[in-house]
Amino acid sequence: MVNQSVITKTHRTVFDKMELFLASHKEHQWSPYITTEESSLNTEINILGLVKAIERKVYIKINYEGWYDDDRFTEIKQAKVQPLHIKEANKAWYLLVYNEAIGVKVLCLDKRVSNITITEEFVQEPYSFDESLYFKDAFGILNNDIKTETIRLKVANHHFKYLESKPLHHSQIIISRPVKMNTDVLDYTDEDIFGEILVTLKPNYEFLIELFKFNMWVKVIEPHWLIETIVEQHDFILQHYYSDFIR
Repeated sequence: MVNQSVITKTHRTVFDKMELFLASHKEHQWSPYITTEESSLNTEINILGLVKAIERKVYIKINYEGWYDDDRFTEIKQAKVQPLHIKEANKAWYLLVYNEAIGVKVLCLDKRVSNITITEEFVQEPYSFDESLYFKDAFGILNNDIKTETIRLKVANHHFKYLESKPLHHSQIIISRPVKMNTDVLDYTDEDIFGEILVTLKPNYEFLIELFKFNMWVKVIEPHWLIETIVEQHDFILQHYYSDFIR
């Protein structure tokens, strides 16, 4: 029996996620009682075995056929790597691995993985990995060489509440709350329905996708280059996808 009094917030989150993971594999039996979010996790992968391999610091062997987003179709064949960490993000599970040839690599545990073998060979000089430092300025799963920047955003009142409840990033700081927090009509020309937040992160393509998801609810104030990027992409979409609808 686990002593609930000594479970940290992080451990509680991990336990909850693993319970959901196990529940998703029982969904066909429990469907009258529970609906889980679909994950891309390859069901042939022994994820609990990988957790144990990370803990024991033993090598694994893995085959991986990357897609475009994997450094332009990264391909790994029977690489012997040290498993470092497992991270869930965007309805998917990722394994971070290391060896001297490839460095730290993020591999999605979906059908890109064709084979994982957990060996009994211990890593003689384990790579020291701190996930909190590695992902400190990252957004999503990617941690590349993009410069870390402070992003200033205006957020409409109805979405502001969601970002208060679930911050966009752990660095999120609220600068000001909307003057009009509750309005029956959403007039996006009314500055009083907007609050402001700051986030400090690497504005990678995952972050851009997140901004596009917010539609009219979020407006970038700084930096200027990010505003230009969003304008250019919206303009491209209008000109090339919906030109027949432009008046």
